[in-house]
Amino acid sequence: MFVHNINPVIAQIGPIQIRYYSLVYLFGFLFTVFLLDKLAKSKSIKNLTRENASDLITFTMLGVIIGGRIGHILLDIKYYVHYPIETVMIWHGGMSFIGGFLAGLGIAFFYCKRKKIDFYKAADKVIIYVPLFLALGRIANFVNGELYGYITDLPWAVKFPDVPGFRHPSQLYEACLKFMAFFILLFVRNKKHKPGFILALFTLLYGITRFIAEFFRYYSSLPLGLSTMQYISLIMVAAGTYFVIKLKR
Repeated sequence: MFVHNINPVIAQIGPIQIRYYSLVYLFGFLFTVFLLDKLAKSKSIKNLTRENASDLITFTMLGVIIGGRIGHILLDIKYYVHYPIETVMIWHGGMSFIGGFLAGLGIAFFYCKRKKIDFYKAADKVIIYVPLFLALGRIANFVNGELYGYITDLPWAVKFPDVPGFRHPSQLYEACLKFMAFFILLFVRNKKHKPGFILALFTLLYGITRFIAEFFRYYSSLPLGLSTMQYISLIMVAAGTYFVIKLKR
């Protein structure tokens, strides 16, 4: 068993803290900028230039951040009704991937449509690396001592700070699942597919991996003993499966 005493703060300059979690967001953003710039220079995606690639990533990241925060608030609405001031305190943490994913994807779609960029081809190129950064993000969650699992007596159970009992390191479970999803997408990326196939496959894999990971997360359950995110994951599995099959035909 492991007693968690990892400092989540890498460095501090006055009131500003540099945390592992924020570095994951920063590296994810910089990598996406690099990737889109590379795609623009190669001219492999219709109408994607270095100028509109820069605008695309800026608008999309704003959508991810705002949508992620709104999604988190909606998933924990009871808390924010009692503490409304916390809704704007983003430095206290709290981002929903689903909210960020849908908002970012929607903004990217409409921007690409306006600029006549091949959205599905661009999305297929970028989405491959999203599970990698999601995995790194879950490792950062472990470092932060948040999103822990249920109490267990397994040999690898973890005692998190200020949390009673030894618990499942559910963050690391999900990180492993996301790494698996990343390698699956890497494996299929060079095969011939219709545009949008990789995006659909990502949606399917995310739904499956999140559904499994939620069984270990410490949450109040809904009907059938499932969490809110598991029901959302089932919707993603259904949507991903439908489009994977449709695009394969």
